[in-house]
Amino acid sequence: MPVRSVQIHGAHAFPPKELVTVLRLRPGQTFSQALFHAGLIRLEEFYRNAGYRHFRVVQKEVRQTPEGVDIELWLYEGPRAVIARLTYAGVQQLDSLLVARLFHRYRTPRPYDVDDLHRLESDLLNLYAEQGFPYASVRIRQQELRPDTFEVQFQVEEGPRVVIQRVELRGLHQVRRQIVLRELRFHPPCVYQASRVLESIRNIYLTGLFSSVLRRLEPVNAEGDTVVLVLELHEVKPRYLEIGGGWRQPLFAEFQVSLGHRNLFGNNQRLEMRTEGLLDFSQETWQERWQRRRVEISYSEPYFLGSPLKATAHPFYERDLQVKKEEYGVDLQLLWIASPYLSFTGAVEWKRTPLQPSRSGPLINSLIFIGLWDSRDNLFDPRRGAFASLKLQNAGGPVLGGDNTFYRAILDFSYYAPHRSHWVVAGRFRSGYQRPYGTSRTIPSSERFFMGGEGSLRGYADRSVGPVDPDNPEVHSGNLLLNLNLELRYRNGRWGGALFLDGGNLWFSVPEMRQQFRILWTAGLGIRYFTPIGPVRLDWGYRLQDRTPGYKGRLYLALGHMF
Repeated sequence: MPVRSVQIHGAHAFPPKELVTVLRLRPGQTFSQALFHAGLIRLEEFYRNAGYRHFRVVQKEVRQTPEGVDIELWLYEGPRAVIARLTYAGVQQLDSLLVARLFHRYRTPRPYDVDDLHRLESDLLNLYAEQGFPYASVRIRQQELRPDTFEVQFQVEEGPRVVIQRVELRGLHQVRRQIVLRELRFHPPCVYQASRVLESIRNIYLTGLFSSVLRRLEPVNAEGDTVVLVLELHEVKPRYLEIGGGWRQPLFAEFQVSLGHRNLFGNNQRLEMRTEGLLDFSQETWQERWQRRRVEISYSEPYFLGSPLKATAHPFYERDLQVKKEEYGVDLQLLWIASPYLSFTGAVEWKRTPLQPSRSGPLINSLIFIGLWDSRDNLFDPRRGAFASLKLQNAGGPVLGGDNTFYRAILDFSYYAPHRSHWVVAGRFRSGYQRPYGTSRTIPSSERFFMGGEGSLRGYADRSVGPVDPDNPEVHSGNLLLNLNLELRYRNGRWGGALFLDGGNLWFSVPEMRQQFRILWTAGLGIRYFTPIGPVRLDWGYRLQDRTPGYKGRLYLALGHMF
């Protein structure tokens, strides 16, 4: 029979809803005595780990009715134990001041909490590993000074201070040894430092040449203070073919195909050819159906001229009938990875637009700077972390030349926070501003901001938000952009879903935004099926304003999260 209700009396330290989650006996779930008994054991362990040593379930009632099972519990929480002192012993080789600073962050007296003690234990072991003691271990001893008041001591076994004599690479077949060695952030012989070892492994992963990198320490002598760091490497195939696509109302289908080589010439140079397109099946002829097509080639060279910079050459061609744009060109980029999370890119772009030379000018030369912060825990399905980018662009001017002069700034910020085990709250804020200067009075239509559709405001048609474009009345565009997206994501195994709220608008100028400030909102929900390269998602977006008769929202089918 299903559980109809769960009532808890006597709970003061924790909300009853949280305790029902601990019991894992939610309304609607099938009831069994075994699950009920296991839930009571978890509840007792939960309270005792939080310092309620006298906790007990005073009374429990399980009543069966024709509609289901009603569960009622009466609890006695008792007083919460207190940690009066946190001490440590066995610190001999490590600077005791470093340990004292760590313990100072856990000030006493404090409520007894097992999770707190485990965090302090983890912080202490990380401190030792960072100072060259990877074999350090900790035992936690407790002494009851008086009823429900404890002194907790961390007894440290330091082990030897370890020196890495050399690095041994195993599993290399097609990748040259030098490619891996240049990603190391330490130079043997050297004292073991956990952060530098982990950063080195991360850099090896970022080459894209390996599916896994496993490490272990092999002692060289009996004392164990000199080791060989062994890296077990599993290579991926250097050649790859990636295919993706999506669909959205009314009859638009899009696709992407990438063909590339990750290790050209055996030195981690990467060559990729990518094509993408948008088909409108409501048109009669194939020439009209090809609404957008883009072909680009990317060649990248790590450690350009022996420096820590990554160089990329990127020629491209694009034709877009929706905005009446045709362009081709090339951009040259230099990437510097400043830290595991922070990178900077500088680029020069040359672009020609031959479709409308009389209105938009045939040549645009730009200097571009991009700062990027990415602390997401998973690129395809992030649960925590942040992504932020700032793009600054200057087109034309006395140095760059060209037929258009304007500057542009785009800020993009996303944040992800887990909520319990299956939920994630994800939010994104985007803002863009651009303005012509010098000899230019307007910005080319192809360079303006667009909004509406799958990537910004689900529920609106593509490029349908904002003022009507003066060069192409079939679309809307602007020079000032604001976009907000909020998603509540759920995942349980392969399947999941999302509730979302999108907002935004476009304006031609700041004075226009001040006079006609208005944010358009849409809301909707979606279904997710998760794959190793991100979720396949089906979203339904519904406009909350400006609805026309017969409007029923819009559907979108795509691969990967929108942000």
